[in-house]
Amino acid sequence: MGFPRLLDAPRQFLLCLLFTAAASAEEPSRAPTFFADGDLSVDAARERARGKPWSDRLTDLKESTHGKALVWLLTGDEEAAKAAIADLKAASADDGYGLGELGPVLWLPLAHDWLRDWKGYSAADRKETAAKIAKTADACLEFLKGTGDSVWHTSAPRAWMGIALAGAALDNAAYLKFAREYFENVYSPAMAAIDGGAVAGMSYGVCEGFAPAAHALWALRSRGYDGFAYAKAHGDWLAARLAYMAHAAAPDFTWQRWGDCVAGSRASLKEEARNVVDMLALGTGAAEGAWLSKRIAARFTANAGYHACVLPDFFVFGRAWPDDGAAPERFRLFGRDSIGQAYFRSGWEDDATAAFFKAGDYFDNHGHFDQGHFTIYRSGWLAQDSGTYGDFNAAHRMEYARKTVAHNTVVFGTDADGGQRIVNRQDFQDLADWQKKKRAQNFDGAEISGWHAAEGWAYVAANLAPGYDPKVVGAFVREIVWLEEGVLIVHDRTSSKAAPRWLLHSTPEPAIDGSAFTIATGVSKLEGRVLLPAKPRVARVGPGCLVDGKEIPPDKTADYAVPGAWRVEVAGGVEFLVVLVVSNAKAETTEATIVKDGDAVGVEVKGRRVVFRNEGNLPVTVK
Repeated sequence: MGFPRLLDAPRQFLLCLLFTAAASAEEPSRAPTFFADGDLSVDAARERARGKPWSDRLTDLKESTHGKALVWLLTGDEEAAKAAIADLKAASADDGYGLGELGPVLWLPLAHDWLRDWKGYSAADRKETAAKIAKTADACLEFLKGTGDSVWHTSAPRAWMGIALAGAALDNAAYLKFAREYFENVYSPAMAAIDGGAVAGMSYGVCEGFAPAAHALWALRSRGYDGFAYAKAHGDWLAARLAYMAHAAAPDFTWQRWGDCVAGSRASLKEEARNVVDMLALGTGAAEGAWLSKRIAARFTANAGYHACVLPDFFVFGRAWPDDGAAPERFRLFGRDSIGQAYFRSGWEDDATAAFFKAGDYFDNHGHFDQGHFTIYRSGWLAQDSGTYGDFNAAHRMEYARKTVAHNTVVFGTDADGGQRIVNRQDFQDLADWQKKKRAQNFDGAEISGWHAAEGWAYVAANLAPGYDPKVVGAFVREIVWLEEGVLIVHDRTSSKAAPRWLLHSTPEPAIDGSAFTIATGVSKLEGRVLLPAKPRVARVGPGCLVDGKEIPPDKTADYAVPGAWRVEVAGGVEFLVVLVVSNAKAETTEATIVKDGDAVGVEVKGRRVVFRNEGNLPVTVK
């Protein structure tokens, strides 16, 4: 018995059903089936399409080739079928199957399957389309068997998706076998190592990484292989991916700012995230999936979280989820020995405070040199990265936005690198290859050395020195304590040959008052209290994307303002202790004082006493 498959490439189209017999003139007639588990039959989908909200979006389905085919399957609209077949016939062997935007890799097998029983889809046309589908799979096979981009690069899951879909659509045992083995031997171990997270910014990670992987899994499941169960038994990283997506979204449903982050809808969950959530929620049964899908739908009522380019997924995976979903835990560390990303939240409400910390290894050239970077959000960004992502090779990105100086960490010296080592490679074929090259070529980024989550507070520590040039930086340890009262305490200990500067970027202009600074959005404010060095030099730098006084302007601002055009710089010592208090704009000023306990230093703030002891399994006490 055959089943449909789904996929969703970057701004492309998704979904899939597939069939049992090979695509040929002799293949038997049979209606496609939506899910391997029988969750939604074709007849049920047709019935559902007659009612809201699905009926409101049938016209939008016609914006993609496989969407047109799906319109015919659901409504019998033969004009839509004719248009889809015209697209199939026009598809060229030179369209770059599999490695570019991946349109044909996605919509060729889906449209082919959904149209298979239409009387106007001739045996000759089906044979021609089947040959094109095979060509896409062969291009993807050649890519994955070669020495191309890393397994963590978005091209890898897209190529894997192309092979899985082609195998399901053509009933090709060799394609299906390769897709299963690639998943078990290459993709799943690599994703388990990073707890299902992303390595180079969420706008790439979700639309071009998570989505095609989910479609590949459903394609394989439609042929009897349950990759969801395999992932659960090998780190449960697909369920972790759902929690990761929830944490990686700021309270305004934009993605946390790290790595290359594109502008527009892909900077948020507005249009190309819910389809991934729904696919993973159905496949894993994870309660966080239903919870997150309902949140996205409630936030974006105009489109229910589905752009037209992923709309076929809405008709297959969209659900009215029950109210028994569960929010993820508020403090979470992902990829302790890999990506090193820690998330903290006061809650999941729109006015909640969310913080993020990053200290991990290098995986992909869309990543930044931002070891130790943190962000803070409350009704607007209060601490964020600086710069924009326009052209990949533009001077603004290469010399500013990806460099350490554009992030909330410590720079040593005056250049943009700030002492961090620059790495340029993304050719890791699998997890073992990455580990081998990491050891042999010494491109460690940073190491999470401590993590503790307790009731009302959390702690993370990282050795950041491996990410810096050892000729410049001898030691750099950053410790962060998050208090649920809305306080982030940053403690840095450094040793270097160049003078260190502690950085924090913001879009609003900071107000400086001695050793204190304030960043206000009109709704919220961030109060900074510099307790170490004892005699700090606190300066305001900006506006602009400045390196040692020189402006490196953005090449594109797209549809949003240049973020992080101001920064606070703290100098005057080698140890930093900075208290960051988040509150509403009208809240009274919060006092923070330094405390000393022998050789240990700490803070008293908001009725809490936090002491960094620099020893033991948990080198911090919070009372």
